[in-house]
Amino acid sequence: MFPQDVYDERKIENCKEFFKEHHCKITILKTNEIIDKNVPYNKGCLLCKDIRRTLINKFILENNIKNSLFITGHTSLDLLSYYIEMMIKKTYKKDINKQRYLEVSNKFYEFYQFKNGIKLFRPLTKISYMDIDSYILDYENSLSIIKQDCYWIHQRKRLIQKYIRQEELQINPDTIIEKYKQDFRIPSEQEFNSIPIEIYLL
Repeated sequence: MFPQDVYDERKIENCKEFFKEHHCKITILKTNEIIDKNVPYNKGCLLCKDIRRTLINKFILENNIKNSLFITGHTSLDLLSYYIEMMIKKTYKKDINKQRYLEVSNKFYEFYQFKNGIKLFRPLTKISYMDIDSYILDYENSLSIIKQDCYWIHQRKRLIQKYIRQEELQINPDTIIEKYKQDFRIPSEQEFNSIPIEIYLL
C-alpha cells in the first residue's frame, strides 16, 4: 500500500509467496500515486503516509469493516522515538499538534478498542528490538518491501533507531511506556475517537 516509487515490486512478490507457503490469505493494497522526486525527504514521508492512510480508509469504507482486529508492526524502538519527539517539544515549549498528540499517545497502548468496534494490537511493542533483529537475520531477505534508498530511511525516528542499534543500547519496552504515561497526559476515550481510525494505523 505504498506509492509506486517507494516499494520494491520484486519484494512484494516474495511477500506473496511467503504467505502463500504459510497458508495465509493476503490482500495487498496498491496505489497509482507517485511521489515527486523534487519533494524534500522530510516532506516525502508525510506525503507517503497520507497516501497510505487514504488507501486504508477507502478499503475500510468499501468493505464496511467493523468489529475487526488490526495488527501493526510498531516496535519498542518506535515508542522510544515517539517519546523523544514529544519530550523535545515539551522541553522547548513547542506547540504539539493535537492530532499528532493523539496519534502518538495511542501508540503506547499494546491493545486498544475504539467505539466502532475496531481493535488495534501492537504485539511487537512489548518485545526487545534485539530479539526482533535476531529473528530477522538478513534484512535483504526479510518481508520488508521498502526500497533501501527511499524517504523512509531519512525519517527522524529511523536516524534515532540507527544510533540505538549502533550503540547496542538495551531498551526496556515497559519502562518506555510507563515513562510516557508519567510525563504526558493520556487522552480520554472520547479524544481518541475524535479523529479517523486510519491515523492510528501508521
